[in-house]
Amino acid sequence: MLLERLRAIGFPDYASFQSYAMLSGLDAKNTRERQRRRPAAIPPLLGAVKTLRELSNETETLRKLLGRMTCSLVNMRLIASRIEGANGPISLMAQNYATVLGEARSWVEKFSLDQNGDLNKISNAIRVGVFDYAAATVQRQAIGQFRHDQLPSEAGDKAQEMRMLDRRPRT
Repeated sequence: MLLERLRAIGFPDYASFQSYAMLSGLDAKNTRERQRRRPAAIPPLLGAVKTLRELSNETETLRKLLGRMTCSLVNMRLIASRIEGANGPISLMAQNYATVLGEARSWVEKFSLDQNGDLNKISNAIRVGVFDYAAATVQRQAIGQFRHDQLPSEAGDKAQEMRMLDRRPRT
């Protein structure tokens, strides 16, 4: 039920929603805390997520429209058979229409439904980028808070913990 609801509001899967929710949460936190500077990365990342949702919705609309156009093709062939027989101009137009329609449907389905399709690749890249940015931001905020926290002596060596937190990963 959750996945159906997420699809209805424009998210293809839970991971896409999760990335958007994390980034939106960070943006809302910045607004609540009235930070002087909104992090420069947030608006373009939110824009990319919004554009991806729109692209996904429009692609699905196009896919459905191309499916409905098959009915027009059937009607065109019926009319052609009544009017001119097998090889008249309307029949040739219907054949050309069928070819173009088939190619368009094939391309849209490969683009939007194939696991290796471009829409899936774009979606994954945006989702991972947004999630990684949001997670790194939350980690930096947690480290900043920990740096200023007063810990009881039995909590351990705060200086050693800070050195570990400040260490950069090897690349």
